[in-house]
Amino acid sequence: MKDNLIGVIRINNKDYISLTDLARYKNEYNPGDVIIKWMSNKSSFDFYCLWEELFNEVFANDKSVVGMEKYENNRRLIEDGKQRN
Repeated sequence: MKDNLIGVIRINNKDYISLTDLARYKNEYNPGDVIIKWMSNKSSFDFYCLWEELFNEVFANDKSVVGMEKYENNRRLIEDGKQRN
């Protein structure tokens, strides 16, 4: 991303980049559309689930069938939305 400006914020000595600034280089007028696509693909969804399992006790301890069905239903909704676009 040479010569492109991306916002960075430091919190507790950790740097965070602006996804909106990054996405703006892919789609200047609708960076939100780029972020929606990033967040809705299956690999990203699997990553979010893994992240929650590792760092969110409530999620990690929700081993109920209802809990797993909820996440599978969300994944199906995401996949259905992608097929319509």
